[in-house]
Amino acid sequence: MPIEDFFNNYSDKGYVFSDEILSRYALSLASKPFVILSGISGTGKTKIAQLFDIPNNPVPAQPEEIPDIAVNNGYILLTVTDGLANGDGRANLKFNQLSSVLEDDDMQMINQAIQEKKTANDGGNICDPINLKIISHDNQELDMGLYLQRANSPLVRIRAKSKRGEINEYDSRGYFAANFNIGDVIKLEKVEHHVLKITSVNDENIIQENQVNEREVINNINTKCFISVKSNWTDSSELFGYFNPLTQKYNITKLLKFMLLAADHPETPFFVILDEMNLSKVEHYFSDFLSCLESRDKQLDGTVTQEGINLYAGHDFIPTDDQEYDEISSTINIPLNLYVTGTVNIDDTTYMFSPKVLDRANVLEINEVYFGDEPIEGGLKLTSIPDYSKYTKSELIMSAELEADTLALIKKTLGILKEFNMHFGYRTIAEVSHFIINSKSHATCAGNIETVALDIQIVQKILPKFHGNYEKLNKPILKLIHALSGSDVDENDFDLGSIENIIVDDTDFPRSLTRLIRMYNNLTTQGFANFIE
Repeated sequence: MPIEDFFNNYSDKGYVFSDEILSRYALSLASKPFVILSGISGTGKTKIAQLFDIPNNPVPAQPEEIPDIAVNNGYILLTVTDGLANGDGRANLKFNQLSSVLEDDDMQMINQAIQEKKTANDGGNICDPINLKIISHDNQELDMGLYLQRANSPLVRIRAKSKRGEINEYDSRGYFAANFNIGDVIKLEKVEHHVLKITSVNDENIIQENQVNEREVINNINTKCFISVKSNWTDSSELFGYFNPLTQKYNITKLLKFMLLAADHPETPFFVILDEMNLSKVEHYFSDFLSCLESRDKQLDGTVTQEGINLYAGHDFIPTDDQEYDEISSTINIPLNLYVTGTVNIDDTTYMFSPKVLDRANVLEINEVYFGDEPIEGGLKLTSIPDYSKYTKSELIMSAELEADTLALIKKTLGILKEFNMHFGYRTIAEVSHFIINSKSHATCAGNIETVALDIQIVQKILPKFHGNYEKLNKPILKLIHALSGSDVDENDFDLGSIENIIVDDTDFPRSLTRLIRMYNNLTTQGFANFIE
């Protein structure tokens, strides 16, 4: 995807945003999968997220050289998902792959059942599970089950754990969890009747073939989920569902089903949009998500562990009211390929964010309106699209890659705010460093890119928590303006008159200073200031 197509996707649809705002949004998502878009109503915040278009699963340069899996010589591809290894034990296969590994009478039975289900308009399972034996690399025998759903558009499931009540009980999830990483592509070759053998893992040609197959599937899936937050949300059940004691089933919500879908396709990024996010108190309905997001920890082998969101207490699995995901486990992990954007307005009908929420997000202000005008360009601009299919955790060690001047400014800012107990922690330092590194890899600008990226991060990560009266904010804002402007005026003599002499465009931190000066003006005229307006 040419980079200009990314920007033109917005302008071609009649929405005018500066290249820098769109670039900042893309880089923020790549640095932390939770972004807040704030600003006055009607400036296109939601459209920035809705029209965010990136290439999915790049197709190999010469796909014609890859054999068609529908007519291959007796093998099938399986992508290891979080559900397969740690969840309910399920993963998806392609329907046109089945004839390569099943017998003719199996396919005849399946096709006949599909026709009967279509005629009866029956949305249930197409057939009873077909029991398979999987021979591992170390010659262990793993039991798995294969079944089909949705006659109109057959969905093939393979299970590493039997459903409750099945006569043939098995649980092979532990083997997949211990021997594979999420996203690994396994080649299963047919060796005899209902027996398949693992013959390769992550072979380059197999990965390319799987990418082609995955793209065919993804082209028919909406990878964006739009959710309108309601003012009466007081807990997480509106997002993550609940157990219905009358039906004895778990009610699956739009977001929960989208998360399960994202887990089924770990190599493809999925995007959630929480519109009007602060119509209810975010801490009431979203705290579980934020806590589990922050629990992610990178292991020595490069894998990422995290705490799961608790859905209910008791059984490992219970039935649901959904046809495609007919069982669900008591906990669910946030898929590593899931990205969340929340849009917010500030008025009498909304709630202010707590520092806990703001500290966990990049906050972008969208206040510019270009009516008959063009945005003034020349700031940060993407040169390439980050790879959203691969999650990278922000780590404090990333700061070691920054220039000495950048580190010195971060330490100076930390020191100033620490005087007033308004300082930031390790998480902010790690995420600021991650954004700067991503900017160096995927963007360009006039001037030093680390300085420009740091300027942006001060606005998006540090200043959003500024909220209070004159007594609280006067000194810290003055000291920050003095430090970032490089003023020659002695710090003790620096006042409103000194601020008025600053030409922000001639400084290294014009974005931060513009925002700080606006807050200081509000502080002196109203006695109160808040970053999010």
